[in-house]
Amino acid sequence: MQASQGAMVLVSLAISFAVPRPANAQVCTPGENRACYTGLSGCLPDGGETYVCEGMCRSGTQICASSGYWGICQGEITPSPEHCDNKDNDCDGATDESLSRPCMTICGSGVETCSTGSWIGCTAPLPVPETCNGLDDDCDGETDESLSRPCATLCGSGEETCLEGVWIGCTAPPELPETCNGRDDDCDGETDNSPGTIWPLSRVCSTACGSGEETCLEGEWIGCTAPPELPETCNGLDDDCDGETDEGCTTDADADTDADADAGTDAYVDADIDAYVDASETPEVATDGGGDAVSDDGGELDGAAIEGCGCVLSGGDSWTGGWLVHLVLAGLLALRRGSCRRRRLG
Repeated sequence: MQASQGAMVLVSLAISFAVPRPANAQVCTPGENRACYTGLSGCLPDGGETYVCEGMCRSGTQICASSGYWGICQGEITPSPEHCDNKDNDCDGATDESLSRPCMTICGSGVETCSTGSWIGCTAPLPVPETCNGLDDDCDGETDESLSRPCATLCGSGEETCLEGVWIGCTAPPELPETCNGRDDDCDGETDNSPGTIWPLSRVCSTACGSGEETCLEGEWIGCTAPPELPETCNGLDDDCDGETDEGCTTDADADTDADADAGTDAYVDADIDAYVDASETPEVATDGGGDAVSDDGGELDGAAIEGCGCVLSGGDSWTGGWLVHLVLAGLLALRRGSCRRRRLG
């Protein structure tokens, strides 16, 4: 301890001789020491022989040289620029204040600040796990790489991948428009139904006679309500809708109005009235012995068919009414087109 103090005295004496002494330098007793501080801030005298200091600043010690003058202030700490070390380096009462510096990550650059001795809050973008957004989130030079995820439709599940920020290519079975095929194409739990309903699919149908609607049942279209194409009949209508009416059909209006099977045959009634189908003949009475009407060759007409219309004379023994009856009958035969259709065979 004494050797250390002796060394300090020698150093102080050497300095005291080396440093020019001001004219008003205070004279001291050799070997005497005192507190000292030469900084412009950080420490202040406390009114006695000591100093009160802020932060890292400290007062030093002066030793009186053998020359009787005070040497330099040794051991003092004066203010220094602030460092990020959780210390008040500049002795202003604050620690690590207003400290910032540039910082960088693999994604870019930014700025960070000092807090309690540590650099924090770098504003440079940080790498994050890759997401499907069209960006290089992890800053590896690739965008949306190797991204996939499960996907699903009403018809099942699958997987989709990311391309330029969009999920595409889901491998789940697609929901298709419902068609008449006996399958649940749109996977709504119903088969061959109209979208959003339980009712069957329907569509327009048509025939040559018009249009209607048909429905789907178990994959087949059935029940078309369009008017059907019917076989042509002699009714004044276009039954088969081919643009022609009653084609292939000859009515009584077109047939010979003779009541006999052959054009030259007279028809006779009983003795009361005689009538001739052949208009060239003169009416006369002709009957067989039993009062029945007979033909030219003597055959009876009772219950016989009049050729050309397929109509049967009913009523038994004779016609009555003469020419009047004959004319009425001819008119009725012409009107009843549906029952008397075919031309007499000549």
